[in-house]
Amino acid sequence: MIANITSGTSFSGLINYIFGKEKDAEIIDTVGVSDDTKSMASEFDLQAKMNNRVKNKVGHISLSFKPEDSDKLTNEFMTELAKEYLEEMGIVNTQYMLARHFDREHQHYHICFNRIDNDGKRISSSFDFKKNEDVCKKLKIKHGLTFSEGKVNIKPDRLKGEQKVKYEIYGAIKECLPQSKSWEDLMVNLEERNILLHFKTKGDTDIKEGVIFSKDEYSFSGSKIDRQFSYGNLNKHFTELDQTESQKSNLQENNTSTLNNVLETIADFIPDIDIGGITFSGGGYLSTRPNEPIDEEEEKRKKKKRKKGQGIKF
Repeated sequence: MIANITSGTSFSGLINYIFGKEKDAEIIDTVGVSDDTKSMASEFDLQAKMNNRVKNKVGHISLSFKPEDSDKLTNEFMTELAKEYLEEMGIVNTQYMLARHFDREHQHYHICFNRIDNDGKRISSSFDFKKNEDVCKKLKIKHGLTFSEGKVNIKPDRLKGEQKVKYEIYGAIKECLPQSKSWEDLMVNLEERNILLHFKTKGDTDIKEGVIFSKDEYSFSGSKIDRQFSYGNLNKHFTELDQTESQKSNLQENNTSTLNNVLETIADFIPDIDIGGITFSGGGYLSTRPNEPIDEEEEKRKKKKRKKGQGIKF
């Protein structure tokens, strides 16, 4: 079982792709939308309009399986597996559709889901790559599915030359990505491991359209290392992180501003209180005046008042 996560440009475009004539597709489950492909896109779009602040509202996941698991892959099993996967990944309380394909030798199916949930809230597209792998591994163990012979089971000591370097870069990116909040962070973290990152640009322009990772005399595009490390997927990951950090920063600034306004308001209504050279202000501030001269006569008068007060009992 392998899960690939992408974003579509529109629900109608994704649905047309999934149900293309050559795909030989079959709907095996829907939640929140009908099983009529002609009206399905408009039903997705209707809910998506609940939150116009989100640009990418179309979610797309494909789940693929090894040929050895074909006997287990009934529509019922694949439906339950999709529900478990979505819940583990935090894709809940939203519309989705499952479509099974029969156009290739390996069994697979597609999940089209709405990134605007039933309450109008955004479902993040900045999925944790490590979490995706962990969820797939967990479900494969739980249901006895066959593990891929891909990177999960590779024995690095048996690799040589180009393949060895490629796997080393793959491992370094996986290690550095959770510690990197931007392209610059990733670049610095990889340089510490003797791996260079540079961008491929469009023609003679500065428009970035790809990312290249290099070590020794070998260079690979991000998608050649792994699909999750393509320029598009990594750029979307960092964009989401930046938006999240900006939201946190704005919230903190708003909270600080509100607190300062409250303190200023309190200070306007509560006068300063002076007790023995220590000033308590209405804003909650405390100041001392150690260098001020002490009025000895005034101090004696205060002491007499305190002694008189001590003799009063209630």
